[in-house]
Amino acid sequence: MEPSRVRLSVATKSQTFRFSASSGLTGASIYSTDFLGLLATATAATTLTSILASIRIKKITIYSTPTAASVNVNAEILWAGNQQKEQARFNDASVGTALPTCVSSRPPRSSDVSKWIDGSVTSFVVCKLTVPSASIVDVVMDINYHNQIVYYTPLTYTGSSGLSAGYVYFGPLDRVSSGPGATKLNPLGNVVYYG
Repeated sequence: MEPSRVRLSVATKSQTFRFSASSGLTGASIYSTDFLGLLATATAATTLTSILASIRIKKITIYSTPTAASVNVNAEILWAGNQQKEQARFNDASVGTALPTCVSSRPPRSSDVSKWIDGSVTSFVVCKLTVPSASIVDVVMDINYHNQIVYYTPLTYTGSSGLSAGYVYFGPLDRVSSGPGATKLNPLGNVVYYG
C-alpha cells in the first residue's frame, strides 16, 4: 500500500473575524488588500507581511445597537467587484429601540467577489459598507495561508510603531479607505492589531 496524497497548503474554513465600529461609516470601500491584511506578521516595529495567500468571503453581517425611539439608522452592504460586477445591494434599517438593524449577505453567486481573492491582482473594492456607530461587523471567510509556493510576493503593510517582529497581528477592516491610524472598523475580542 502506498502513502495517500497529502495536502501541503494550510487552510482554515469558515473563520469569523469580528470588528467594532468606533464611529459610523457611510459607503466605506473595503478593498481586497484589506481582507488579505487581516492577519499579518510584523517584520519590524512598523512593517508587516500578510500570512494570508488567498481568501474567499462567505458572508458579512452587520449588527447595530438600538437607537432612540424616534431615530432610524441604516446598515448596508453593497457588493462591488473588479470585473464580474453584479448589482447587489442589501440594506436594513432600525426601528428605534424596538428593532435594531441586522443585515447579512453573501457575495453574489458567480461574481468575482464570490471567488478566491489573492494578492496577485491589483487592489480593488470588494464591497462598500454603511455601518452605524457602535455596530459589530462579522466577516466569515475561508483562508489559505502562505507556504512559499505562491506566484506572487506576500503583501506588506505599514503599521503603528511598537510592533514586535515575529508576532502575528490582526488588521482593521477599513484600512485603505480610512487610512493608517484612522481606522474605524477595528478587531474586537481583546486581540492585538496594527492600525
